[in-house]
Amino acid sequence: MWSSFFLNKRAPGTGNKPGKKRALGIRKKSKKKESARNRKKTKKRVSGMENKLEKWMLCNKNGDIEGLKKGLGISEISARLLINRDIRDLKEAKEFLDPDVGMLHSPRLMKGVEEAVKVISDKIKDGARIRVVGDYDVDGIMATYILTDAIGLCGGMVDWYIPHRIRDGYGINSDIIVQAADDGIDLVITCDNGIAAFDAAAKARELGTTLIITDHHEIQDRMPDCDMIIPNARMIHIPAGISAALS
Repeated sequence: MWSSFFLNKRAPGTGNKPGKKRALGIRKKSKKKESARNRKKTKKRVSGMENKLEKWMLCNKNGDIEGLKKGLGISEISARLLINRDIRDLKEAKEFLDPDVGMLHSPRLMKGVEEAVKVISDKIKDGARIRVVGDYDVDGIMATYILTDAIGLCGGMVDWYIPHRIRDGYGINSDIIVQAADDGIDLVITCDNGIAAFDAAAKARELGTTLIITDHHEIQDRMPDCDMIIPNARMIHIPAGISAALS
């Protein structure tokens, strides 16, 4: 009788099923064992990944490794990496590792930059609305931020537009120009795009919208018919759209 009572005693909150408490205890213990096994597997897998990451393949170009090591106080691996980047001179290496604003090229080396600054300054003084059209990659986004922030600090009425990768595609187009005109924008400035925006430039001419293109990509056989292109000649090397925007 008593054995029958204990075997059929219900645990609180387990409904009408006898022996539920014991069953729950078994499953709980099983889950703990399973969790421990999973942790061991994960640890082993992560450890294996770490071992794989430790195996680096380093190119061995010829260069003055010892000179860079002593002159810069760096490891042999760091010295080899510099040489692999074709940075062999101690002065060049110091500039690469510890750059300074004073090392930047003068923006006046870019043909047309002073004329572009005057156009932008005049638009700001006149209270005209300005829109910066960038690109959806990191270079384009940062260039957009620099131009927008700088024009705003100078008192300009400025906003920005980043083309949607799927809906708009790369760079400025005719639809973006039309939208700018509808929004009352008087000056559109591109950054990191526009060097091949022939249709957009033609639409800007048609609508009377001032268009300044700043871009670092390869110049085509012909250039868009717009108010200004920076840089419009190979005066200096412009490695990125953010460089043109900063200049």
